Amino acid sequence: MADSVTTARVEPKLGPAPGPAPAPSPAALEELKAAVQSAPSPPPAPAPSGGDSPAGAPTLSSASSETPGTRPGPALDQISRIEEKAARIEEKFARSEALFQRVQDKVEAATMRMSEVALQSELVFVREQVMSLSQRLRGVPGLGALLGTAVVTAVLTAVLVVAILKFVPGIRTP
Repeated sequence: MADSVTTARVEPKLGPAPGPAPAPSPAALEELKAAVQSAPSPPPAPAPSGGDSPAGAPTLSSASSETPGTRPGPALDQISRIEEKAARIEEKFARSEALFQRVQDKVEAATMRMSEVALQSELVFVREQVMSLSQRLRGVPGLGALLGTAVVTAVLTAVLVVAILKFVPGIRTP
């Protein structure tokens, strides 16, 4: 019962900041360019094992392979790191979901086995009850014994009624 896991990725939206932004001065731009070009580049992070980054999205490896003058901004580096973390989280989630599905399958199988065992124990109980009932019924007299008892009872009743009528005074009317 392995279901394919589909995950939805949430991509950050990069757009203009809300509200009007003041235009930077040319001197500030030059200072920023000089600081970026003179800053040492950060060591590259290990590449994700799954490679789940989208085809058009910049990754850390593509960002570090560019020349220092055309290096993307720190926002793109941060986005690529976030994407890599999201991909790792998705992989962990998929593994956890698969593990949970296997555990659920094992629990269902164990439940089925336990219900079968319960049915077997109920059958054993019913079988024991039937055997005890059949042993009790073996002690009950058969048809011949019942007919003999009925005949003896009828004869004894007739003899007793005749004896009472003959020997008890006042019961018989002349």
